[in-house]
Amino acid sequence: MVANRGGAFLIRFSARRDVADCSAAIAAYRQALELVITGQPERSGYLAQLGQSLRARHHETGRTDDLYEAVIALREAIRLAGPAHRDSSRLCSLLGAALLARYLWHGSVQDLHEAIEWHDRAVADRPGERAGRARSLASRAFALRIRAQRSHDPGEIAAAIDACRQTVDAETDTARLPDRLATLGAALDLRRESAAEVTETIAVRRRACELAAPDEHYRGPWLADLGNSLRTRAALCGGDGGDDDLREAHSLHLAAVESTPPGHREYAMVLSNLAGSFRDHYVRFNRHADLLAAINLLRRTAGLATAPMTRRLVAAQTWGRGDGLPRTLASGPRPARATPPRSRCFRRPPGAAPTARARNSHCGTSGGLPRKPPPAR
Repeated sequence: MVANRGGAFLIRFSARRDVADCSAAIAAYRQALELVITGQPERSGYLAQLGQSLRARHHETGRTDDLYEAVIALREAIRLAGPAHRDSSRLCSLLGAALLARYLWHGSVQDLHEAIEWHDRAVADRPGERAGRARSLASRAFALRIRAQRSHDPGEIAAAIDACRQTVDAETDTARLPDRLATLGAALDLRRESAAEVTETIAVRRRACELAAPDEHYRGPWLADLGNSLRTRAALCGGDGGDDDLREAHSLHLAAVESTPPGHREYAMVLSNLAGSFRDHYVRFNRHADLLAAINLLRRTAGLATAPMTRRLVAAQTWGRGDGLPRTLASGPRPARATPPRSRCFRRPPGAAPTARARNSHCGTSGGLPRKPPPAR
């Protein structure tokens, strides 16, 4: 069947991360929907698979039209299936994930709140199914962590941490445990008031990196997250106490860039974090080469067409403002002057009347060169 072929392409995409497999799965599910008569029970499942495939391709390529179409397809799948469908929990979880992805891409708060509502429904529909419930708990915990990151509300941060801890405890698949630990580390990272809290975050993130397979798709971003926590602890320690943390963090950020392919969705994040590490090194050790490396990485991040718009804007703003960098170098090297320096301009003594040369010059703006006469009328 056509739908079975789409499922085979989707499985191969999960293993190889080849976008061509994902596109082939999308084409197969579209064809299957054309062959199914409206009202048949198979239609809901095909729509769900189509929505899942579209979201997966968006995750790899950043195509926003895929994301919007995925939300539409999953809403229709839930409507056709009804609340009593045996696969209702999975459908709710898929729609919640698609809405959360759209929030992360475009920043609509309505998408974030609706995503959490659908994840709550998915968890409620799976009271006894252990494996499926663990996946639903993980998706809900991720959404709660995103909301807490946005609001910085202590109650929402505590709720997100508790949800992430439940996810780690409920996970039965050891291959998924690093991902659950990474999500818990991200929730714990919202607490940065003391070195003890940051140390707990470091321990969780270090364990996630240690358990991750060498070919894990998100190993690079997880290494960058661990480096960020080490940089945070170095800043809290102050003085020379955080030098070892800074050096370890920098090596982790370099390894993260090497482990993350340029087409990866989080490549922009990995680059911008490496820029922050170079900036911290410049501030602590006063090496001019670190400053220039930070500036170049921010420029590179801002120009990545495949990166989320929010990440590109943050990189461009940091580069433009020069956060933590000297103002004279934040915007990059200046072009060489084509005119004599200002110090060579004509200067008249204080209180002296302006001379004809001074009245006809652009002193301070063009290096004291004489003004061109007006054109003849």
